[in-house]
Amino acid sequence: MFRLCLTRILSSDFSLTRIQFHMVWSRSFGWATLYASIYLGLTRYLAGTIVIWLGVVSHWVMDYVVHVPDLPLTARSRFYGLGLWNHRWWTIVLEVLLFAAAVWIYQQETRAKDKAGLYGFLAFIAVLLLAYGGAAFGRPPSSVKKLAGVALVTWLAIPWAWWFDNHRKNAGSENNRIAT
Repeated sequence: MFRLCLTRILSSDFSLTRIQFHMVWSRSFGWATLYASIYLGLTRYLAGTIVIWLGVVSHWVMDYVVHVPDLPLTARSRFYGLGLWNHRWWTIVLEVLLFAAAVWIYQQETRAKDKAGLYGFLAFIAVLLLAYGGAAFGRPPSSVKKLAGVALVTWLAIPWAWWFDNHRKNAGSENNRIAT
């Protein structure tokens, strides 16, 4: 059977994540090119294709910093990774700083149109921080099936973010950051 990602739960408490991934294709540059090619074939939208490719590749670069050497460039290449996840507190500092920067940028670029835009966004941040705290300090999942179930539930974040973002407006027009 062809698998995109093999996963197992580790018993170590030293690293931030106690989950070991073996991603032959799902995290490779080849997969990024495949995603972008499928998108281009379906939409014929070159700018969107470039953005998708850059998004997947930038994710690989961020993964390279935190993962142990388990990230391939292609299906048969050697594996890469600097292993920041082996240093729990450095990982938490970096990831919380990146999260805070993302929240700050979003706050600068958007304004709530109504209470749903404000409280939906604040609740979203709170849930993400609680989930991160649970992942960073809680016990690892007892099985890969439970991990997969939790991963599937995280997809609910997408419609939630879409919903509260529809209750926000672009702040760029208010402070004239972009010349029109």
